[in-house]
Amino acid sequence: MLRDADGKVSNSVETHLEGAEKPEVGEANVGAYWASKKALQEILVPLCKEKWNPQTGKYDTSSGELGYPNEMVRSCLANGVGVDGVVCSMPEEMIGLKRLEDIDKIEEVMLNRRTVSD
Repeated sequence: MLRDADGKVSNSVETHLEGAEKPEVGEANVGAYWASKKALQEILVPLCKEKWNPQTGKYDTSSGELGYPNEMVRSCLANGVGVDGVVCSMPEEMIGLKRLEDIDKIEEVMLNRRTVSD
């Protein structure tokens, strides 16, 4: 998630699925998201219908997937629906399982935690 000079969410970029360049400053997704029922009904449902391509069986996005929350964040912002996030994780807790080498990083973090707590 990207924020403007006032700290308000201004955009959302997807570095993995969309190949966007990782910003120097930003917030990484850690897997917990919430949205109001109204936003899901008024933003996400139409977004899914708009982006779905029945001919290909995929979404009309660069990855063929509907990247949640990035697509949802961008659509909410475009429709005047507020978006925010809560920073609540240590950087090492934001490692995603997207590539095989990520498993090594996670094992290292877990090994360090065991060593510290023993």
